Amino acid sequence: MSDIYCAITVKESTGALLGIRTPGPDLPAEGVDDELDTRMVYLTKANLPEEECQDWMYFHSNYWFDTEKLIFVKVGIPPNEYATWNGSAWTWDAKLLEADVRRIRTGMLIGTDWTQIPDNSLTETQRAEARTYRQALRDFMPNMGSPTTIDDVSWPTPPSFLQ
Repeated sequence: MSDIYCAITVKESTGALLGIRTPGPDLPAEGVDDELDTRMVYLTKANLPEEECQDWMYFHSNYWFDTEKLIFVKVGIPPNEYATWNGSAWTWDAKLLEADVRRIRTGMLIGTDWTQIPDNSLTETQRAEARTYRQALRDFMPNMGSPTTIDDVSWPTPPSFLQ
C-alpha cells in the first residue's frame, strides 16, 4: 500500500474524476461499483501520467480516466460545468447552460421589479430606462449566440442607477 499515492473515484460511464483520497486503513478496494456507476483506481508511480500530477488540484482539474484503456488522460480544464469528455472532445448539453442563463436572467428581472412600482423614488426617465433594460433582458435569449460558459454571455447593460 505504500506505493499508492492516492485512490481516485471515477464515474464509470464518463471517466470524470469524482474524488481523490489519500491512502489509509479504510482505503476502498480497486474496482467497479455498477450500482453507483463508479470505479476506484489507485494512482501509483506506475500509472502516474506526469510528475506535476502530484498536485492533486491540477490532476483533478485536467485529467479524466479512459475506462476502456484504463489510463488517465490529460484533457485540460472543462469549458463549463456541464462538459463531459467523450474520448476525443468536450461535449455538453447546451440546454443546461441555457437553463442557467435563463435562471440568472430571471433573477435580474426580479431584482428590477421595484423600478416599475409607481411609488418609488425614480424619475419617469429612470423608470423608462428600467423598462427598456427589462425588455432587453426578456428579448436577448434568442439572440445570445452560443456561449460556452455563463461568463461568455453578453448581458444587456443596466441603466447607471441600477449598477
